[in-house]
Amino acid sequence: MSIIIGFVTKKWGIISSDGRQFGSARFENGRLVEKAKIINESFDKTFSLQEGKIITGSAGLTTFQGKRISEHLEEIIQEVWEEHNQLSKIMQKITDSFKTRLANIDNNEVLFEHRKVDVILILSAESGLTIYAIRFYPNQINQDIQFEMEIIPSQKKEPGIVYWKLFGDDSAQASSIRYFDRVLRKTKNREIAFLEATIRKSISSGINKAGVHPYGDDPSCGGQIFTKIMK
Repeated sequence: MSIIIGFVTKKWGIISSDGRQFGSARFENGRLVEKAKIINESFDKTFSLQEGKIITGSAGLTTFQGKRISEHLEEIIQEVWEEHNQLSKIMQKITDSFKTRLANIDNNEVLFEHRKVDVILILSAESGLTIYAIRFYPNQINQDIQFEMEIIPSQKKEPGIVYWKLFGDDSAQASSIRYFDRVLRKTKNREIAFLEATIRKSISSGINKAGVHPYGDDPSCGGQIFTKIMK
């Protein structure tokens, strides 16, 4: 589990995450026999791609097949960026390729029902800075990977208005939203230093209220806080 936030104004895009990484829980015949334990408190789930043209972050599964989520996405995006110049085709390729990679994981590494990844991408589109929030999840009836996508454009907003999207632990999300909303309602300050400080404090608020990992004994969020900024 994790907590990640992406937000955009007309001028800025920022993604932030916690830094806690868990090792895999172990199951035998559907029964939990070894709980997930914290293995890293400085695991950066935010990353910048295409020389800063895209910033992104992920929650859920952190690695598979020996690569971070960022490495899988970088490989896919690098390939499609050279082939297509239409954003809709780029996003279709990203979702199709990532679904295939998740589907092809060996069950000895990650059981099918645990192949869940949430991704937030921020990039500049014709409509301005845009959030693409994508949830990948297993459909156990059809035995395939499916996804849901939400697109949040920054066009047609009043100057300074912030739009955001969160993924991760439910309790952490709720606490982060309350902090974020409370602060931004009280001030019109939309300078980048203030916004970065606010999003980091929002993540911290989420960490403090995070629920316990579903297959472990520790809070699902924690560790170092990371941010990536698009200007």
